[in-house]
Amino acid sequence: MMSSIHARPCFALLVVLALALLMATPVRAEEATRTYLKVVENNEAAPVFERHFDTPQEAFDYAATQSSGDVHIELGTDWKTMKQNTLSSGTHPHIFIDLKGHNIIRDTGGSQVSNGGLFLIEKDALLNIRDTNPQSVGYKGIRGGVITGGANTNGGGAFTVKDGGRLEIQGGTIYKCTTNEHGGAVHVSGKDASFTMSGGRIYFCQTIGAWGNCHGGAVYCDEADVSFNDCTVDSCYSEDNGGALYMAKGNAVFERVSMIGNHCLDYGGAIYMDQGSLKMYDSRIHGSEAKNDGGAIYDNTSAGMRLRGCVFYKNKSRGNGGALYVNDISAQLIDTDVIANSAQGYGGGVYVDSRYDIGLKGLVHIENNSGKGNRNNLTLQDGAASRAYFTNGGLYEGSRVGLSSTSRNVMYAKAISENQKKYFFSDLGDLMLRDRTDRQSQFVSSAFGEGAAGGVALGLGMAAIAGTVVYVLLSKRDERKKAKEGQR
Repeated sequence: MMSSIHARPCFALLVVLALALLMATPVRAEEATRTYLKVVENNEAAPVFERHFDTPQEAFDYAATQSSGDVHIELGTDWKTMKQNTLSSGTHPHIFIDLKGHNIIRDTGGSQVSNGGLFLIEKDALLNIRDTNPQSVGYKGIRGGVITGGANTNGGGAFTVKDGGRLEIQGGTIYKCTTNEHGGAVHVSGKDASFTMSGGRIYFCQTIGAWGNCHGGAVYCDEADVSFNDCTVDSCYSEDNGGALYMAKGNAVFERVSMIGNHCLDYGGAIYMDQGSLKMYDSRIHGSEAKNDGGAIYDNTSAGMRLRGCVFYKNKSRGNGGALYVNDISAQLIDTDVIANSAQGYGGGVYVDSRYDIGLKGLVHIENNSGKGNRNNLTLQDGAASRAYFTNGGLYEGSRVGLSSTSRNVMYAKAISENQKKYFFSDLGDLMLRDRTDRQSQFVSSAFGEGAAGGVALGLGMAAIAGTVVYVLLSKRDERKKAKEGQR
């Protein structure tokens, strides 16, 4: 009897709780599909304003009118926008959008149109995109939130950033956006504008259909600075230069980035650097292709290219430089592998223009690449008025670098020790050393040399003290010539 008496009130309590849950559930489900907005000032936890909106468009339009504070928007459903959404300094908005696994979709009817992108950020405005639900089943099988459908004729396919605007991508995927101008996904211009990507992906974006040039299949940058870290850029395309990135002017920094399967119809299958500087750390470029020079990177910078801890693998060019084409006065490869790349021209791995140098340091592998006439790995151009050199910053045990030149009997370098010679091999013949002492100059040059079969002299490095004995590599042909002169 005692147990049954106690059971009745417990059962009644359970019924009441169940009814309460049933009544509450529709309310929570309704709010879950609405877009939440809050305004935060001075980075305080408590919002000064918060509200739910029926659609993401209503929330964004409200946010764009705010003159102070940071506006945070959390999507509760997909956002299908019929316009290019603008952020400007007229209201000075800073807007943070959390996709939460949802999508932002622009419908242009399948055609590129004026103002056909998704967002225009200008005049000191900031737009930040993140995704706190990256494992959700997204748009067309892509995991996480997706930004797609932009098709522009006067800016970036998805985002146009200018006049001091700032764009930050921390998550989500920019997918299948196009422009017939520059920047299939993002177009950044102006000294005070910036683009930072610290997570997420740019996938299958294109510059296509232009009457003139259209560069940067994923990103185009003019004067601004851009940075990429812990992200992926893949399967992007440009019908001109820079399958993934084109830097007209500005500085680009990459850290822990994967660039896979990008291609272009001209120069720089993944990256084209026109002016500015490029720094790339612990990153990988794989499977990119250019129909002209520079299967992975075409380096034409004025401020230098520095690659450290990077891998260039199975990239291709139909011109010179299967992975890298160097047109840069201060290019450096540090702890970097250039392997299994190919060129229909010279330098299956790396090609260096005759006016410039390249530096090597640390554990470096430039081997198992293929190029025209056995100019397979690192090829230095011998021009009519100038000659490419490379400098040795100190290679580590295990390094392997294959050498060649575009002509014969060419001296390449600026000093090497006998111990460092073991890290190099000739793509065309044998290497040999000869001692030489130079007491007239503080800097002593030296050269690698190839055997009689090809007669190419090669070299690297730099000595720093006058009167030091330097090992000079000359071709066997040169030695025979000197021997004959001595007999006369």
